[in-house]
Amino acid sequence: ISRASEVGMIPIYDLFNHHNGKRSAKLTVTEEGVQLLVVGDGGISSGDEIYLSYGLKTASTMYRDYGFVEEWPIAWNFQTAGGNNFAFLEFPDVIAINPSADLLRAVWQSNISLEEYLSLATTHTESLSSADLETFVTAVENEHFPTTFKGDEVILALLIEQEGGTIANDSSDNISDRISAIRYRMAHKKALASAKLYCNGILTKRMSMGSQEL
Repeated sequence: ISRASEVGMIPIYDLFNHHNGKRSAKLTVTEEGVQLLVVGDGGISSGDEIYLSYGLKTASTMYRDYGFVEEWPIAWNFQTAGGNNFAFLEFPDVIAINPSADLLRAVWQSNISLEEYLSLATTHTESLSSADLETFVTAVENEHFPTTFKGDEVILALLIEQEGGTIANDSSDNISDRISAIRYRMAHKKALASAKLYCNGILTKRMSMGSQEL
């Protein structure tokens, strides 16, 4: 394999799936050619699936470039009408609000357990001020979509029904693309709702602790 493979297709390597949270290998280009290196301390055992990283990209970029949103961590971002940018990393049951550059590097460059990822994310979000969390919640509440979640469910059901009765052609491809786009929009809405709920949970806990201290 030549060094040109850095920007081209690589047999076998291109069959590996992407997962930032479970990344176990990476591609390195040297004078000798391309090498596949194991990353992290866990190693790769016989029968383990090998995961690579396509980079820590936002959910919208992953969906646009690769057609899917990864399992975790999912990097969501959005911009308010006033031009303010917000971001959050979604893990199972934990959300890192406005992740720092250090946290993003740790997520992308590390190969650690899910529990360690959750600990990093929890520590980060709980270190944010109540004002920062309240600002984030307000931004989420002001985020608007052309449809409601229930509306998307109705649209999705109709499209799936149409797809089932369509002969494979350009029309069916278009329906499949629309189904995919609706599912992505629904995932985005659910993520925003989860992030808001997570922030409110921390704020409520802080208020409760403050009341007890008084």
